[in-house]
Amino acid sequence: MAISARLFKTFRVTFGEDATADMMAWMQSVDDHRAELRELNELNAARIDARFGQIDARFGQVEARFGQIDARFGELEARLERKIDQRFADTIKWSFLFWCGAMAAMFLKG
Repeated sequence: MAISARLFKTFRVTFGEDATADMMAWMQSVDDHRAELRELNELNAARIDARFGQIDARFGQVEARFGQIDARFGELEARLERKIDQRFADTIKWSFLFWCGAMAAMFLKG
């Protein structure tokens, strides 16, 4: 933090040489700590961004896996529909065959 010459002179006149030197040292240490904190903050932000990148990649893998599962369920659904359609066709066929047999028995009896 830059301090103006006028402010420095006012401090020196008001508080004396030792107090002004201590105050300037304190202000410099505050600036140093602020710079350190800023650097730590940037490092933490970079670390968090990297971690979110990893999490995003994992979600991509999970999303791909769900896509595969959806595809498998689609295949199973199609197979199930074919089986149901085949069973329905078999039921109709056997019903027609039994109806024909009943009609034949009715005509032969009567």
